[in-house]
Amino acid sequence: MRRLNSAPELEALRKSILDKRDPQKPCVALCVGTGCLAYGCMDILSALKNEVARQGLRIRSTSGPPVAPASAREARS
Repeated sequence: MRRLNSAPELEALRKSILDKRDPQKPCVALCVGTGCLAYGCMDILSALKNEVARQGLRIRSTSGPPVAPASAREARS
């Protein structure tokens, strides 16, 4: 992704992303970055995956890995 240099560029990017979304399909974003890992995001991801499976739904990951590497999960323990 190219660097954004102004607020109007950021707004144009936001609009282009929203324009591509299907309003009939829910979208959930979950951060699994370093700070979020420290706050237990992997527990939330696990609970989300379990509930999605329980309801017979699917998860489609559109960016980044669907789970953090094992080393990141172990670092929290």
